[in-house]
Amino acid sequence: KKLTDEQEEDLKRLLIRAVEEDQKARLRLERRIEQLQKEINIVEPYDPFAYKELHHLEGLLLADRGKAPQLAIDGVSARTGNMPVCPSGGLLGVGNPIAAAGLMKVCELFWQLREEAGPRQVPGKPETGLAQAWGDLMQVGTVIIMRNKK
Repeated sequence: KKLTDEQEEDLKRLLIRAVEEDQKARLRLERRIEQLQKEINIVEPYDPFAYKELHHLEGLLLADRGKAPQLAIDGVSARTGNMPVCPSGGLLGVGNPIAAAGLMKVCELFWQLREEAGPRQVPGKPETGLAQAWGDLMQVGTVIIMRNKK
């Protein structure tokens, strides 16, 4: 069944409105991400392979595309850097517990934010951390932001 001219015009208006709303939402999200980038003190991305840490830092918009390796080179992502990444040692450092990967990341943030991470503790007093996990053949992705503001 062919649409009438009026139905086509209505559909075009709806599509244009949807695109405009998506653009507004994206701008709001980008502003929020910029704010979060300044607030995040510690990151535990999903890293079952060495390159995934860098891949996910860019995917989480914590590094510009193609710039995550430079964070490591400059020491920004080191335990003593401005944005420590995987002070837990990463998934490979704990035997890649697959099904428990996300929980392991959240536990590490919990201990870091409470300053109870022992020899893994990052310097200073981290207040905000981000944990990320993938699962179920990459069909499920989770990002958790935790805070400990005193």
